[in-house]
Amino acid sequence: MHPMYMTPDAIYVLAFDLSEDTLDRGANQGESRMENIMKHIDMVHSLRRVQSGDNEVSAPVFLVGVHSGGSKKWLDEKIKRLLDTLSRNPLIKEHVREGFPVDTTRAFQATEKENDQINRLRQGIVRAAKAMPHAKEEIPSNWLEIENTIEGKCRSGVKFMYRSDFMKLKEISSIRGTDADEILKFLHNRDSIVFHDGLVVLDQQWLLGVIRRILNTKEDENECMNSRDHRIKLQEEGVLSSEHIDSVCRSLDLSEIKEHLISIMETFDIIFPVEQNRSTFMVHYMLCPVPEEEIFQQGDNRVLLPVYLTFKTQHVPEGLFPRLLSRLRKWVTTKTSCEQVGLYSNGARFILDDMNFLGLFCYKSVIKLQVWSQNKSKGVSSKCLEEVCW
Repeated sequence: MHPMYMTPDAIYVLAFDLSEDTLDRGANQGESRMENIMKHIDMVHSLRRVQSGDNEVSAPVFLVGVHSGGSKKWLDEKIKRLLDTLSRNPLIKEHVREGFPVDTTRAFQATEKENDQINRLRQGIVRAAKAMPHAKEEIPSNWLEIENTIEGKCRSGVKFMYRSDFMKLKEISSIRGTDADEILKFLHNRDSIVFHDGLVVLDQQWLLGVIRRILNTKEDENECMNSRDHRIKLQEEGVLSSEHIDSVCRSLDLSEIKEHLISIMETFDIIFPVEQNRSTFMVHYMLCPVPEEEIFQQGDNRVLLPVYLTFKTQHVPEGLFPRLLSRLRKWVTTKTSCEQVGLYSNGARFILDDMNFLGLFCYKSVIKLQVWSQNKSKGVSSKCLEEVCW
């Protein structure tokens, strides 16, 4: 759910454990710590770029290596080696500003020298903020007063409003000569609200909490047998039913915005519909991985050579593969009525028609695509291939 609260107008601080012997060790789902750091910087890179005239400005990233003691020379060397590695990637290095080793046991003791690193970090963030293009934009002062109104509404228990009601707030309705959508865009980019399809969410953390409740797989001692069945399907198969969403929304008294919540989750590719009647959805991060050989047909003249999607950052952008699966699955349903069941967290096998298939497999740095046919005499049809490539 990271993209829901990430914005290209922000400055990012990436904290990681510097106390391990090496950054190339410490696996997280098969990734080294260095790979994990690069993946998170790449996530920032995948955001919409901030425009400044004809130039593109990258969102700044500050690296903070936390540790609990060590010699200054040893820590500085580790930060230097990290920066040296990141500098070899031309698209990732443009985001990185500085690296700081911070002792978590002494960082907030004002008398300790290590506090200098916190001061350096703070000064670096201020310099970066002043250099951001949008920091020089002129904004009406009463736009900022609207944020105080939003905070007040949240404290009083108002978590969302419809656009029409939001625009009736006296702090907004009194504004003259300003496009209302510009105000909504400004507040959305500042993460003051989430504006989507006519719904204005005033509390972003509340929204994330609601989505977590919908996707929760923990057993509830008070759940009925029907709810248990839906929860088990979500946990084991990654299948989210509309009936389950209904149940959660009723329990939270949010039935009126159920479709808005579904739309938000679809927009950020947290879920995607399985059936045209939208009675069930797939939750990509709950799908199971499979070995590559279970996706593709191998060693046959009916199999075309694979195509590989590569990326300049040398990483598959975070969230791209789920979006690709979602779009392809939607397209495939317009071509065939066959049930599509070959969906996994790291791959997919789509039935294109009676004879042709499309397989995808996601590695760390590339996505592999391959088309094959069960037609022994003709192989893959040119029409089918053209449609896939288009």
